[in-house]
Amino acid sequence: MSTLFGLSHNATLLVWTLIAIVFLIVLISKYKWNPFITLLLSALMLGLLTGMKPADVISSITGDLAAHLEPLQLLLLSVRCLVR
Repeated sequence: MSTLFGLSHNATLLVWTLIAIVFLIVLISKYKWNPFITLLLSALMLGLLTGMKPADVISSITGDLAAHLEPLQLLLLSVRCLVR
């Protein structure tokens, strides 16, 4: 990743992160996009802007997403079994 406007590496990462957050907020509040979709787009955009390879960005997003959704799947399955 090249630095932005001659800033340090850490400052450039901070700038890209702030741009991704603004992108997320604008898409959700102004354009009424689905928050889940905009979160995925922001994560994809931030990963690519910071210099990650596209394959690494996708594997990072899907790996973290699967790790966070696994407990939720168990909860939904439990509730579904209780409702029946």
